[in-house]
Order: sequence, then structure tokens, then C-alpha cells
Amino acid sequence: MTVSILLYTKATGHVLGAASLAAPPSSDVKPEALAGDFLPVRHNGDPTENVLGEPAVTVPASELAVLSVDAATVTIATARMTFVDLATKTPKPLNVSTPTLTLTNSTLTVSFLPVSTAKTTIWARIGPINSGSTAVQPQTVSVEVTPPSITNTSSQLTLTPLPSGEEYGVLALVPGLIPALQKFPL
Repeated sequence: MTVSILLYTKATGHVLGAASLAAPPSSDVKPEALAGDFLPVRHNGDPTENVLGEPAVTVPASELAVLSVDAATVTIATARMTFVDLATKTPKPLNVSTPTLTLTNSTLTVSFLPVSTAKTTIWARIGPINSGSTAVQPQTVSVEVTPPSITNTSSQLTLTPLPSGEEYGVLALVPGLIPALQKFPL
């Protein structure tokens, strides 16, 4: 049986990488085995459309988990359009909606059309792009919100102040929605 190994975010279930194996692994696959210390994210699922260039937004392996599934359930071609339901540990297709982002020096605003009114985690990773400076460190932020209805919802995430004069890459994830990956000059 061929299996797909899905590398997904612990906070939101988004699949950020996948591998195909001819047989189930003989032991647990650790996120570090697939991602290294940091997984670079350069595109939203279409590798021909590189959104950020080099370096990419990097996701620490400590923020990732691994799920093995039958390759007939999730193929390598469809893995990036899938998320793992964190309650049931089952893969599901992403909704076609993508969050909208606004970045300032101290906040990230994420606007989205929720898929339910259940408590939702918004997770984001922000880092400098093509910066020669090591003074600007990437940061991970998250917030839990409960959308009042299935209408457009916005939430602000507070950041450690970002220096001006840099370009930043932002990866924002809302469970069930297509990842938002965007470049912002500040």
C-alpha cells in the first residue's frame, strides 16, 4: 500500500509538505526528517508561482506534525489543498477562500470568511525577506477567535515591532482556508 506522509501545522492542520512512500514507514516519521529545523514556504501550492523568492518564510519543525494516510485518500498532487482536522486527525479539502492580510509595524490584521462559528485559531509567521540584517528575527503569533457568524471576520495579532525599511514575508493560516502568503514592504 502506497502512503502519503503529510507534514502539517499543529495549530491549524494546514498541510505544508508531503512525501509518498511505497509502504508504510516502520516507525514514526518526525517533522524534522521532512523539514529539517525549518520548513521554507515560498508558494501557496503552485510551485511555478514563487510568491516570496529567497529566503522564504520558514516554519520551525517544532510547529509541525506528521500524519500517514493512504495515498488514494490524499495524493501528492492534492496534499497542499488539504488540511488535517485536528480533532479527528483526518484529512479534508480546503475551502476555496483565502484570508486577506494587512501588515503594519506592530500588527497583522487577518480578515476571513469563517467556515463555522466554532473557536478558530489564527496562526501567522512573519519574517524579513532578503535581509542582510540578523537583527530582525522571524516571529510566530497566534490568537483564538470565535466568529459571531459566518460573515467576514477580522482579527488583529500583536507583533513585536518590525523595523521599517525591510520587506517581510507573511504566512497566515486559518483552519480550513487556503493559506495566505504575501510580501509586504514596511
